Amino acid sequence: MNMKSPTTTQCLAIGAALLCAASTSYATTLPFLGGNNTDSNWNVGTNWTGDSVPGSGDTALVNQNRRAYVDSDVAFGGILTNQNTSNGAQTSEVDVRTGGILAVSTASNGSSVGAHGLIKVTGGTMTTTGAVTNRDVISLESGALSLFNAATSGNNQALSAAAGSLNVTGGTLTAGAAMTTGTIQFFSAIDISGGSFTTAVQTFFSGTSLTVNGDAATIVLKDLNQIDTRAVDFNFNFGATNVSTIVSTGGFMNLAGATINVNGSGYAGGAGVFDLITSGNYADDIFAGQSVTGFDGLDGVVSASGNNLILTLTTIPEPGTYALLAGLTGLVFVMVRRRR
Repeated sequence: MNMKSPTTTQCLAIGAALLCAASTSYATTLPFLGGNNTDSNWNVGTNWTGDSVPGSGDTALVNQNRRAYVDSDVAFGGILTNQNTSNGAQTSEVDVRTGGILAVSTASNGSSVGAHGLIKVTGGTMTTTGAVTNRDVISLESGALSLFNAATSGNNQALSAAAGSLNVTGGTLTAGAAMTTGTIQFFSAIDISGGSFTTAVQTFFSGTSLTVNGDAATIVLKDLNQIDTRAVDFNFNFGATNVSTIVSTGGFMNLAGATINVNGSGYAGGAGVFDLITSGNYADDIFAGQSVTGFDGLDGVVSASGNNLILTLTTIPEPGTYALLAGLTGLVFVMVRRRR
């Protein structure tokens, strides 16, 4: 049987197919190779394994004591893993600086072994389309951090690990900006002393804490809720004159399993009434417990007032006042006895 030799056209087609197959790149994990304990640019190919900046189909791994900074649009969009995988004191770090744009699908910060991982936003913009598993520290100092920025619905765990904390000292934190239905859920602690914190849909805190320091922050949360079976602490640490109010917008607020802790060690004012949390509809007007400490010369009590949760501070009478009152009471008693 005669076999025909392939034509030139067929050879070219086969060659092109082989070339395409050989050049196809597959999603992979790319470790960051910047210097140890040295700030190194994310957007430089030689700082990554394979001399290639990771793309949307890749996992970018910043490990051990590597420090990657982002000061431009790195066009990423893939998975970010930032962690120390040993038990040492090393901490991996990602810093999104002014001019930097870091978009990720999901992110994991810190590990279950070493727990050392730091993500900082110090002037740039970081966005996530999915959950952030946070076992150590995420710090928003300035710029913008947007969680679940592309979701439109669903029950979304914006911070899905209980071990870590998100510290907001400035900038803009937004969760679920594009959502019209569903929930945003926080299982990791949030500590806020400046900037703004906004959620677009029903907001749940579960087994964690929200701490407000001073009165420089703006906090607006839609339909603030606490899951009854997982206790939550809402901590208010007063500044010299006041503390930032949490504003719950929307249809209702439920704090049935929440403990309200108020600390006045930094307070220099006097008696008064302060809004801790305001809402349009406070369901059942109840909360699990309270602790008010540190207000020198003042008694404090947390209570529901309409749809709001308030702190009332009253002046504690001086010991001499008690003695005077006791003396007056005794004098009145003697006068009454003499008249008899």
